[in-house]
Amino acid sequence: IAKSWELSPDGLQWTWTIRDGVKFHNGDTLTADDVLFSLDRHHGPDATENAIHSIFVQQSKQTVSQEKVGPETIVVTQNQPNATYPFLMSELHSSDSHGAVLPKNYWEQVGGKQGYENKPVGAGPFKLVEFKRSEQMLWERFDDYYFTPENGFPEDRRVRFKTLDERLVPEMATRVSALRAGQADMIEASLEAKSQVEAGGGRLIFIPEASYSQIRPMGCWQPELSCHDKRVRYALDYAIDKELIRNQLFGGPEVAQLLGFEGVTPSALGYSPELDALPYDPEKARQLLAEAGYPGGEGFPPFKIFTWDGGDVPLQPQQAELIADMWKENLGLQVTVEVGDTVAIRQKAQNRELDGHVYFRSNEGRFDGGSLMRSATDPENDNRMSEDPQLFRAVNEALAVLDPAKRHEAYNKAYRTIWEEHYYWSTVYVNLPWGVSNRVATWEPWPLGPYASALWTLTLK
Repeated sequence: IAKSWELSPDGLQWTWTIRDGVKFHNGDTLTADDVLFSLDRHHGPDATENAIHSIFVQQSKQTVSQEKVGPETIVVTQNQPNATYPFLMSELHSSDSHGAVLPKNYWEQVGGKQGYENKPVGAGPFKLVEFKRSEQMLWERFDDYYFTPENGFPEDRRVRFKTLDERLVPEMATRVSALRAGQADMIEASLEAKSQVEAGGGRLIFIPEASYSQIRPMGCWQPELSCHDKRVRYALDYAIDKELIRNQLFGGPEVAQLLGFEGVTPSALGYSPELDALPYDPEKARQLLAEAGYPGGEGFPPFKIFTWDGGDVPLQPQQAELIADMWKENLGLQVTVEVGDTVAIRQKAQNRELDGHVYFRSNEGRFDGGSLMRSATDPENDNRMSEDPQLFRAVNEALAVLDPAKRHEAYNKAYRTIWEEHYYWSTVYVNLPWGVSNRVATWEPWPLGPYASALWTLTLK
């Protein structure tokens, strides 16, 4: 939507020039007024109410003003340099509108949020023509989609098929049956379904570095908690056999990998091999735990691993059970797994009700993890993983580096500082399998996202 942008020398002011000729699905022209209206909902005074993610509540606190200064120009002023800001503007999960530019006039005509949600209008490559809640979304190609060479883009991203019919089908077996019967061309799949998909003439295609698992011992900055001692945190990590998890649970390196640190996978900004997972070393783990005052787990308080089923990383509860067994066997710890509702567990974590326990969750891969670094180290964030001012300072220094040529090194330095303290870490990242029918000739999904990306690279026979 922005045809160009500039950053002031002090790194505090972004100037956006909005593209001409963009149409909403109802025929209205997209203007700078629509962009400003959307930005105000994302980062304006009401952003804390509209945002669905803590990262964007933080962003609203860093936003001083958002102003339209010309027919096509918007200026956003912030109170500190933030190199990750353009990435956040490009990701589609910033508010209740999920990052889309909202049509201001239409929003007001239909009575605001409720009316818009009942019949949404956007400016993307598809327009919604039918919606059955929790069942179906039927899309139709939008011929006036703006992403074409005529509008200065390097390629034409208007799709060459007319309709996209999306169905919500929770059961894997039903999805596979639909694929084999020719009722579906793309399904969320699993390795277990591989033989059935192939028997029907289809195949699996993997989205690289789509998601990853996080181990978060909660509240470890508090001196009264056992994990306050860094040796405990390292002991917990050394005691996990990640290769066993990769090979026995996920079926090997085609699906799961041990490279990287949380969202910092090989395709991500700031990755280096120094951030890879610790090796499995139960003897080292026992030694560190004993040095911290808990020989054989003696005196270590019982705790739980809180996790949930489903989501962007499959087999999370099974992975949690394996980790719990390893901690019991290798360290003598008393640990149980509690599988619950996603929203409820996240709320408990935010309310600090999980401090002293382990929060085991998944998250999407991403190129720029600056917001994750800030979220984990900001002492004012409810989801913080530490209260170490050195870590927060290291993150802010990295996010203040705005020169694209220097950002990789800056991010890597901050990540390595965080990794060294080991307040949190990852077990595996996963390449998520999708099943495609024999009608699909090629598909090259983009890495770093569990959704069906890059549909314009999909060709039918």
